[in-house]
Amino acid sequence: SLPAISKFVAAEKFREGGWLTLVLTGCVVGLCFLVHRHYRTLQGQLAALFGTVKDIRPSIGVPPRPLDPALPTAVVLVGGYSSLGIHTLLAALRKFPGQFKNAIFLSVGVIDSGVFKGEDELVRLKEQTEQGLRKYVELAAGQGIPAACRFAVGTDLVAELERLCLETARDFPHAIFFAGQLAFQRQRWYQSLLHNQTTFALQERLHPMGHTLVI
Repeated sequence: SLPAISKFVAAEKFREGGWLTLVLTGCVVGLCFLVHRHYRTLQGQLAALFGTVKDIRPSIGVPPRPLDPALPTAVVLVGGYSSLGIHTLLAALRKFPGQFKNAIFLSVGVIDSGVFKGEDELVRLKEQTEQGLRKYVELAAGQGIPAACRFAVGTDLVAELERLCLETARDFPHAIFFAGQLAFQRQRWYQSLLHNQTTFALQERLHPMGHTLVI
């Protein structure tokens, strides 16, 4: 049988360097389990975080109010509708009470291997991105702030966000950008490898152009 043959080959080649293959394979498998456990733990923590804002519901049916480009504008960079995006918006309003008279939400739908499967997947990506943004707009409207949203789809997340930010800054010259970033109580060397550094990369691009991105 195939398992018996595999055991025989492993035994025969063990002293000829096969042990190294077994050790490396075991290490890779163990590393994969550790990474998977890290993401599952993080998902649980984010779910608990969402529980702290679950009572803040989008105000469906609130008529949109026009935005005034001459007034201070909070531009919030978000992914899907999630606790991180909600906390970013609320933190911006809390840190600058009464400052912002408009809110604009920016998001990018990233085209990956799953989206390349067909035209329907691309359409679904656009719909999901826009649907999440509408919830943020309704949430801001419920806080009494006129809001709008803009989005793009592309393969380069930072480049698309930069383009959206520059276009928004041109239309709303008194805009300040806000983005959320996961922060860990204990910083580990592997965290930067497992989690994207999009906000920091975007901040490095916007600051030399005179635009403020608050993380």
